[in-house]
Amino acid sequence: MLSVRNRLNIIKQSVLRNEHFAPSTLPSRDRERLVTLKSTKQLLGRSGERFLLLGMLAHNKEGKLCVEDADGSVELDLSKLVSGNSPLRPPLGPDYRNITG
Repeated sequence: MLSVRNRLNIIKQSVLRNEHFAPSTLPSRDRERLVTLKSTKQLLGRSGERFLLLGMLAHNKEGKLCVEDADGSVELDLSKLVSGNSPLRPPLGPDYRNITG
């Protein structure tokens, strides 16, 4: 499991160097297009908001699906999952009340 976590950290560092995630050192109007990755720890108390997470899909001790990162895990509520032209996604985001860390 440690090797998977190390690999996730390497992927995260690569993503953060991408131009869409890394803020420019020069002033720019493109800052509003900057995408920010959040950690599971930052979701606590922010139910109903939208976030971009990078983590591993895993099952918690109760066998429920969650997203795990270095800071903790978020149980996913897939009861309202919809399918369209994009990858499967919940319409309003997962239920952030079940955050562990």
